[in-house]
Amino acid sequence: MDANATLDTLLKNATWYSAAAGAAGLIALPASGQIVYTNPEPDLEIVDTFESVKGSVIAGVDIDFDGDGNPEIIFAEANNGEYLLTDLSPGDSDDFVSGVFGALVPYGGNNYAYFAPLSAGAAVSSLAENLITGYGIATFTFLGSDPLNWTTSGESFIGVQFTLDTGNVHYAWLRVEVDAEGEQLTIKDYAFNATPDELIIAGATGVSNEADGPLIGTHRLSSVYPNPFDVEAQLTLEVGETQEVDVAVYNLLGRRVATLASRELSAGQVHTFTLDGRALPSGLYVVRAQGNAFSETVRVTVAH
Repeated sequence: MDANATLDTLLKNATWYSAAAGAAGLIALPASGQIVYTNPEPDLEIVDTFESVKGSVIAGVDIDFDGDGNPEIIFAEANNGEYLLTDLSPGDSDDFVSGVFGALVPYGGNNYAYFAPLSAGAAVSSLAENLITGYGIATFTFLGSDPLNWTTSGESFIGVQFTLDTGNVHYAWLRVEVDAEGEQLTIKDYAFNATPDELIIAGATGVSNEADGPLIGTHRLSSVYPNPFDVEAQLTLEVGETQEVDVAVYNLLGRRVATLASRELSAGQVHTFTLDGRALPSGLYVVRAQGNAFSETVRVTVAH
């Protein structure tokens, strides 16, 4: 059986058929500082990497989110421009991808799992919309069929759920770019939340700086102090370069309840933001700071 025929068989037998749809926008609180970020150099180009033996994919671009030497997923492309994401070597003792964020698209009597192009700041979790779970593969092509408009999205994020050999479920994102012709998919970087069952924000790297010493890298976001708090609390942010930054507070439903900043912040300064607890009910909240090259969250509790 040639590679294309095998891919066609895989396409027609994709098993991510049951969408576990949660309430729109619902998110869980992330565990601060648990994000593991990988920036491969050079970028990973997915092109003509598909090989198979007896229907099993054996060659492609491996993604090992947790760096344990046991890749969770494989990206591959057949020479006809069809892409797939699948488990490297399915088995009970292996890490494996167990869900993707996307849509089931009917084609030729089958349901094809297409990744949804996610924007930076999107929540990837079990409570997010369009989580398609199951054991199998996700497939998509941009040649003659681009139902989710990847070729016009440019650089976007893919959200995945994967299960480690320990049985723990984790969430991750991959930042990818698809050219306008749909002929090249490139993985720029990726990250996962090392805390089981906790969300990750698309684009969040967890890469920050220690409280003391010079700023190195993209930014330095402090914790909220005091925490918990009643009336007022503060946090600070430094950025490595002048840029537009959005700092906002979200409740457990993922709704923005306060905007602390949405403006250009200058590099070389410590910017201080004040949270007004009097305007918020008691409970848990997430503060997210997002710039051009970073996104990070911290947790805070309002206690009246």
